[in-house]
Amino acid sequence: MLGISPNPSCEAGQLTIMGSLILIGCGAGLTSALLFSVITTGSPLAIALYIVAPLPVMIAALGWNHRTGLIAAATGATAIALFFNVYTALAFLAGIALPGWLFSYLALLSRETPDGTEWYPAGRILAAIAFYAAGMTILGTFLIGGDYDSYLRGFERVVEAYAKADPQLLDALGGANSKSDIARFLAQLAPPISAAMSVAFSVGLLYAAGKIVARSGRLTRPFPILAQTEMPVRIVVIFGASIVFALVLSEFPGLFARITAASFGFAYALQGLAVIHALTLGLASRIGILSGTYFTLLIIPGWPLALLCVIGLADTFFGWRAKKNARPPLTPSDTPLH
Repeated sequence: MLGISPNPSCEAGQLTIMGSLILIGCGAGLTSALLFSVITTGSPLAIALYIVAPLPVMIAALGWNHRTGLIAAATGATAIALFFNVYTALAFLAGIALPGWLFSYLALLSRETPDGTEWYPAGRILAAIAFYAAGMTILGTFLIGGDYDSYLRGFERVVEAYAKADPQLLDALGGANSKSDIARFLAQLAPPISAAMSVAFSVGLLYAAGKIVARSGRLTRPFPILAQTEMPVRIVVIFGASIVFALVLSEFPGLFARITAASFGFAYALQGLAVIHALTLGLASRIGILSGTYFTLLIIPGWPLALLCVIGLADTFFGWRAKKNARPPLTPSDTPLH
């Protein structure tokens, strides 16, 4: 009658929990913003810290709930806007905070089925990461220049800056007459590599965040068996179309197709790595095969990833893991990828 709660202690407890979640989100957001902002120093350590900037947002979202991750994202963006500017804050939000929150949110999605709780598959999270990496790289490429000629001129200015800083480097690459050729080469090569690296870093950070939260006992879902990671079959169509368009189109359309192909190609390479982990399970030579695979990936860039991509695609069509798993099912303790 007087508006007094029948259980004041319950409301007080809820307020305390909400206050704790807000404080955790704010702390994570400020930490992420700090890691992001040190890139302005230009040191190698600053680059490493910049790469791990999404990690606090991921830990906040996975360890508490996705709303805590949103608070972290909003807090970090606000801090960046206050200390730098709105455009830098938008870059932080789109490139660091939102993907950190989104991938964590997907990892926590679940639904109840007659067989129990079904969690959002790791393969679909990998596909979402590839989609986001391709989209953000395409957007960033377009922002460099609204048209393709302007985009190329941006890379020409970069080459000129390096030429002034180290004239001998330019001479070693072919002299002053090769400036435009070098700029065109970099303009074609840099965005696809950036997209692939974005997939790699996002997957690595989400894995690290999941492990940290799992060790603290706060991870609400069972840690996925990564050797069973498989992207949806329809992704093959997108990947195949991007390769075709990359070969037949030029300028921005062709570049955007190459960015998409690189993103999903790297995702399929990770799926191929999962296939190797699954197929070697139980083999006496498993440690040697896996060690050789990882060592090759570290010392030889390029074609080993392409081979893993082919393996991942082949498993999608031929179901190698499904045939093997039909005999003894994988358990979390069976694989070091767990």
